[in-house]
Amino acid sequence: MMNNVEMGEVLALCSALDGQLVTESKIAMWLEVLDGVSYEECRDAIAPAYRELGQGVLTSKALLDAVKSARPAPQPLTYKQDEADLDESGWRSDPQPVCEEHDLRILDCLDCCSLIFAQADYMRVDDRHSWAMTHVYKAKEAWA
Repeated sequence: MMNNVEMGEVLALCSALDGQLVTESKIAMWLEVLDGVSYEECRDAIAPAYRELGQGVLTSKALLDAVKSARPAPQPLTYKQDEADLDESGWRSDPQPVCEEHDLRILDCLDCCSLIFAQADYMRVDDRHSWAMTHVYKAKEAWA
């Protein structure tokens, strides 16, 4: 994420505090260690890293640890939605087709769903729907 110039600036800030020498090889290696870290994150983590270090020379690993600790903790994945997300009162869809043979809504009729799957699974979606309209569903007026 950072380039050589930005990494040089980060090392210059570190050098101002601990006197370390900034070289091209150090810039290249720090870039490799701090891969995926932005310039802003590094710059903001320098002071807290030195406060934690006390005395000595700041290493790229110590700066990386400071950046990671400054990042917000990832939120755990949940499979539940908030109740507010489940409000579907404004949502409207077409009614579900009804099967001719069993007089059930199509997703409630496993026999007809199996028939559609067995007979029309290889078809394109539009062709499958046309086939089901002809062979499985009641007339559209009966759906409501």
